[in-house]
Amino acid sequence: MLSLNGGYDYASGMAIDAERAVYVTGLTSSADFPTTPGAFDDGNGAGGCAKEPCLDTFVAKLAW
Repeated sequence: MLSLNGGYDYASGMAIDAERAVYVTGLTSSADFPTTPGAFDDGNGAGGCAKEPCLDTFVAKLAW
C-alpha cells in the first residue's frame, strides 16, 4: 500500500511482457491519481460513493 496526497494506492497484481515492460494492477482512492491522455476513464470516484472507501481500479505500464 502506498499513501500519497491523502489517498491510498494498492497494488494487487504484476506482469512482465516479452519486451520487459512491467504492468501493475490495483486499486486507488486518490482523488488525483494520474491518467494518460486518451485513457478509457480519466475520472475518479474519490468522494463520490455512498459507502467509504471509494476505490477505482488501475493498470499502470512501467517501461524504460
